[in-house]
Amino acid sequence: MNPNLFRLLAVCLGAGLMVGCASTPDAIPDHVETDPMIVQWSSNAREAFASGYTARAEILYRQALNRAMAVDNDLEVGNNAYNLAQCHILLGRYGEAREDLFMAEQALSRAGESTVEVILTDARAAHALGQFKEAEQRLDQLREDEQPANIKVQSYILRAQIAIDKGLADHAEGHLRQARGYLGDKPTPALAASFEDARARLFELKQEPLEAGRAYDRRAYWLKSAGSYRDMAGALHEAGLAFAEAGSVEMAIDRLYRSARSYMAQDDQIRALKVIEQAVALEDPEGDPSARTREVVKLFDDIRQTVMSVSSHKP
Repeated sequence: MNPNLFRLLAVCLGAGLMVGCASTPDAIPDHVETDPMIVQWSSNAREAFASGYTARAEILYRQALNRAMAVDNDLEVGNNAYNLAQCHILLGRYGEAREDLFMAEQALSRAGESTVEVILTDARAAHALGQFKEAEQRLDQLREDEQPANIKVQSYILRAQIAIDKGLADHAEGHLRQARGYLGDKPTPALAASFEDARARLFELKQEPLEAGRAYDRRAYWLKSAGSYRDMAGALHEAGLAFAEAGSVEMAIDRLYRSARSYMAQDDQIRALKVIEQAVALEDPEGDPSARTREVVKLFDDIRQTVMSVSSHKP
């Protein structure tokens, strides 16, 4: 090789290396592109969750979480661990949910993100496990003066629920007054439904079943507005039982019928059968068969036949 050409190449390469070194960033960028596999799995999980396929959503969120850990993305670790916890809560696995939430809280803290929703959800999970002291301690970590109104509402509602479980009606009423002050005139359906659930349970504690039934009615309305139809069916069921205890048989049968009809249409035949049996039991066997009675009996027969058909096809 020509010696002059060799020296020219060496100079060029050296210059290139120097340019490369000079262009290397001194700081890590704040924004990190989300791995496409995380995006895909978490998107599919959200769709499954919204459609009521909680077990499927759990699998997908776990895949997204594992991928987020593999690529060292704390923000996505936190988000997907939190969403996985929501699945476990719906499936009644509150202990697992609390483990997920611990992971979410640590990851989101490292990512510099808010952990308020995580702490609030962990308090709910602790409450569901009967760990009332831990639930209250978690709520105490949410400094009220720093929280938006919707968080304050949820915190006071949960405190009311804990007080109800302890049999402390006066404390529960105080917490609900605080919640009502932050609820506003146009609350979201989900918040309004949560508020009415606590009111209904408080009326039950105070042995006022008629008022409890009315509160469950309002809860059913708000859940319907929120598109939470399974929970709506549950609220109608609770309303029916409360009205039955109050002696309002007509209202009780109406709510139980509507609850069973909704469960049946959502392919929960076992629960539908249980609810419609309660409605049938309230009917007067000696009375004249009204249109309502025929409607209830027909739904009972339809649900029972469906359950028997499914059972007969099982291996």
